[in-house]
Amino acid sequence: MEFSRQTLLGAIWGLQTGAIPRSAVIAAARECADNQEPWLRAFTYRPATYPPLSGILAGIPIALKDIIATEGMPTCNGSPFYAGNVPATDAWIAAKIKSYGGTIFGKTVTTEFAWRHPGPTVNAWSRLHTPGGSSSGSAACVAAGIVPLAFGSQTLGSIIRPAAFNGVVGFKPSFDSMPLDGVHPLAGSLDHLGYFTRNVADAAAALALFIEQTPEAVETQTSWQDYFPLIEPPQLAVIRTDAWRRADAEQQANFELSLAALRKAGATLTELELPATSDA
Repeated sequence: MEFSRQTLLGAIWGLQTGAIPRSAVIAAARECADNQEPWLRAFTYRPATYPPLSGILAGIPIALKDIIATEGMPTCNGSPFYAGNVPATDAWIAAKIKSYGGTIFGKTVTTEFAWRHPGPTVNAWSRLHTPGGSSSGSAACVAAGIVPLAFGSQTLGSIIRPAAFNGVVGFKPSFDSMPLDGVHPLAGSLDHLGYFTRNVADAAAALALFIEQTPEAVETQTSWQDYFPLIEPPQLAVIRTDAWRRADAEQQANFELSLAALRKAGATLTELELPATSDA
């Protein structure tokens, strides 16, 4: 388990320089999944073997929500109606991962058709609590340290909700930032691809790779610092929306504690107001 819980950037740089053996991160992910899956139940499918690939993401395991088509792997959309469905072609995002040399580590649990009827996944921090949905398995497997990056989808709150419940970073980009080819639709005018990481730097790295499509940005620590220079002090927006008044007292208190911690760490916080229609 020496190479478990690798960050995305740490794995990229470690594999590029040889500090991490080529097969080590995937082997650690498999061991971590074998140990945790009996209770976590984040995956619907994991291949028995993984073909070696080359590229910027070679040797890095990435999970995909089970509404994303994967050639040669079951894609069941969280529903018994699609049991045994094995697509002949990859979704755009699956093909893009492979083009970078990344390994599709497995398919993750989704609520049925990314809507209702939750699957068996539990919260990565408490088996008695929900992981949130619909991208339940993707958030949980990142929080559990199995993979550094997992893709999900969001129509209303299906990325940001499980990210919050599992304590990871959930990134829902602007509409149409990534093609939805090969992703089972819920509402085509609202569906988004997005992803989960364990820190903000990794979320930015995934943006560079899959949205801005500039893999050269993440090749080295120097190229990364040039591409994404840190803003000092960090500038963050605080958005409460109309949902704030519906949150219970404990939630509000924890939110305020988080803001206080950010200010203490040197961040500049700006309160912004958005219309209630932005809650989704």
